[in-house]
Amino acid sequence: MPGSSAQQRQRTACPIEGCRESFTNQNRARHMRAAHGIETGSDEYKALFESALPVKRSGESDPFIDGMIKPLRDEVRRLAREIEKLDEKRTEARTKLARYERMLRQLDPTSFVARPKNASPNGSPEAIEAKRKAVFDFIEQNKERYADGFTAAGIYRDMKAAKVEPISSADKILRIVEEMHANGAIRGDRKIRGGAMQYKLITSTNGG
Repeated sequence: MPGSSAQQRQRTACPIEGCRESFTNQNRARHMRAAHGIETGSDEYKALFESALPVKRSGESDPFIDGMIKPLRDEVRRLAREIEKLDEKRTEARTKLARYERMLRQLDPTSFVARPKNASPNGSPEAIEAKRKAVFDFIEQNKERYADGFTAAGIYRDMKAAKVEPISSADKILRIVEEMHANGAIRGDRKIRGGAMQYKLITSTNGG
């Protein structure tokens, strides 16, 4: 059937943040598994695709779909702006915290009190530090791969696909990457689709 054939050839943009690939219905599962480590039938795959909405074809008028588009578009923009503001506040707070900690260390190292290690429910201080080091090491070992930039979500997916241990949650990796940015280990590059920050490595200029 011509219509069925056209549907199979229609390409859809990948919904994963930072991924610029597209796929047809036939190779969607293969792309998600190979590029992002997301298996068909997993909760993540279901959340991305099983609540599929009708597709408006070019030049086609559909009052039902048209009525859905504007409120959805407005809500997407509102949420993106909200996330951007939260990201800016969090980055600003972490930058100030890192600066004030450095000042306190210089002024009176003996009275310096580090951030409480029990603030996180994810394990002992040693386990938390091991997870932080795993993220640092993974980025360093893949610095050529990330030369053009990376997001915290991308690091999480890549570490998960590589089965790096100990693995952290996506939220924890976001906090670690933000900490690296606040401490000057990486720099913010630009906001990408969805409001997430893309970071870049700070390369040495002295050949070291």
